[in-house]
Order: sequence, then C-alpha cells, then structure tokens
Amino acid sequence: MKYYFIGTDEAGYGPNLGPLSVSSSLWEADISGTKDPLNILNLRVLKSTDFQEGFRICDSKRLFHSGHLTQLERTFFFAFENSVNCKFDLPLFRQIESFKPLYSSWLSVINQLSISPDTEKNFVPPWEKEISFPLPLTGHKDWVESFSDDLHLTNSRLEREGVRLLGVASRRVQPQEFNLLVNHYGLKSELLAEITLETALFLLRPILEDRFEKKEIILCCDKLGGRNFYGELLKRFFPESELHIEIESRPMSLYRLPLNHGRISILFQAKGESNIPTALSSIVSKYQREISMEAFNRYWQKRLPGLAPTAGYPVDAKRFLSETKELRKIEGIEDNCFWRIK
Repeated sequence: MKYYFIGTDEAGYGPNLGPLSVSSSLWEADISGTKDPLNILNLRVLKSTDFQEGFRICDSKRLFHSGHLTQLERTFFFAFENSVNCKFDLPLFRQIESFKPLYSSWLSVINQLSISPDTEKNFVPPWEKEISFPLPLTGHKDWVESFSDDLHLTNSRLEREGVRLLGVASRRVQPQEFNLLVNHYGLKSELLAEITLETALFLLRPILEDRFEKKEIILCCDKLGGRNFYGELLKRFFPESELHIEIESRPMSLYRLPLNHGRISILFQAKGESNIPTALSSIVSKYQREISMEAFNRYWQKRLPGLAPTAGYPVDAKRFLSETKELRKIEGIEDNCFWRIK
C-alpha cells in the first residue's frame, strides 16, 4: 500500500501586523501491515534526521527561541531544496568554494513556494517592494558549506527508510487581503480553515487525480482556530465524496473519505506539531513569517532610526502603530493595508 501524508500549519494567526503564513508538506512512504502509519512515519523521519548538525523537524517554537534563527533556517532550506531543485534552475547549495549568499533575494525564495503568486502580487506592501536582502540570513560559513552534504545524507537516510519528502507549498496573506477575506468569511477562523485546505489540496491534487494507484492519504492538521467540528468545511472541498465522521472532540476530530482504490483520512489534532508533516509545515510557515517581519522592520527603521522592531503581536503592535502614525501619513499608507482588523 502506498501512503501519502500531508501536514498543515500556520504562523501569524494572532498578530495585528505582518502576514499570515500557511504551509503544507507532502510525504510519501512505503508502509504495510500497521494500524498506525502516521506514527511509523514519525519514527522513521526522526531516525533519519537525528544526527549532529542535521535538520531538526519539530514544532517551530522549539527551533526558534530567543531570536535565534539558524536551526529554523537550515530546516526551512531542507524543505525548500526538496521542493524546487528538480523544477527550477536556482543557485543551489552545491560546490561552494567560498562563503557567499546563496540566494540574492529573500522574496524570490518565498515566492517559489507560493500556491497563488498572482493573487499575492496584488497585495504586496511597500516594504516588500523596497527591502531586499540575500539568504540565508544566518549564513554562517560552517553551516552553508555543510548544507549540501547534510541534504544528501538526510535524503539518503530517508530513502533507506522508504520515506520521501515530495514538497512543500505555502500561502501568505498580507494585511489588506486578510481584512478583505475576514469581512467575506465573517470570522478569521473561517479564513484560516479555507486557506489551510486550499494549500493542502494544491499538493494533493495530482495524487487525487490518479484513479489507478492504490493509496492511503492521511491529512493531519493542527486545530484550526480551536474549533472541533469540520464536517461542513470538508463537504465544501470534497462535494462528491461521502464523508464519514469518526471522532469530533476537543483533543481530536477525525474524518474519512473513500477514494478510488483507497481513502483519505483527515485529522485535526490539538498540538498537531507532534506529527512530522505538520511540524515541517510549522517550520516553513514560521520562517516565512520571520523573514517577512525582517523586511517590515528594516523598512520602518530605515525611516525612523531608533524605532524598536516588532513581532506584530497585539500589545507591541499598538506601540508600533502609534510610533509610526505620522510617518504612515507622509508615506500614504492606509491603516487597512497596515493593520489586521482581527
């Protein structure tokens, strides 16, 4: 039986400033004779990535602490390379003779993973049009020069375990679009649910369209906005499939849908980052959010020297809103393009 696992997670759901970032990661594994394939995948990936200076795949909050971005960035680029190195002619981490930035523009990296680049271009804020910097941001010579070897080693170990990372995909929602969508859906939890499933289905679509391969798909998500009931949402995304409700509770909500030659199980779980696909999505979303806020802060600090940077969360966001009020008037930046309403 061929198993596919897809995990989703977000970063930036709570702040008033900066984008909401939602990501999905898609994995494939050869597994047979088990009632708990997701746990098998978790164990195999942890076994393959558990070595010194490797790529740690866990809740992004454990990787990004006290402002240290290095481990988060390394694991992000592990996901990035596995997503694009067969599709694009990029300056990859290969044959590095001397220390240098690997990518000339942070935004070009982020855009490579977007599921809706044309939509996102309609809402690009001024700071992303002006501020450019190379990646990796924490480009210490040691980890840059070891990256290619670590990438090859990790993928080889995963392959021996019968596991492959097929790719990641993301969607960033800037404040102006965020406000429009919240007004459309009524609740920001509905916005999050819609964007999350859109991102997951972007990766799943080729697999779902293959009507001949015998397969099991497991879609695992963190709880979306704290809700426990997802039946109506899933019916909108899978209108032609018969939805089976297995569990709807505070710790977990589980649904199953029949497929040609298989089925899809959809799991919404509190602390979903305990599962590898969701954890990697958490890392990709968090890194994109942090890099986006780096550009945001550089833009405003360039114009207001001495302005303290912000992560965009409610209390400090109000301080930042107040301190930039006059400058935003001069720049002609409306509150609706700057401040998220919820």
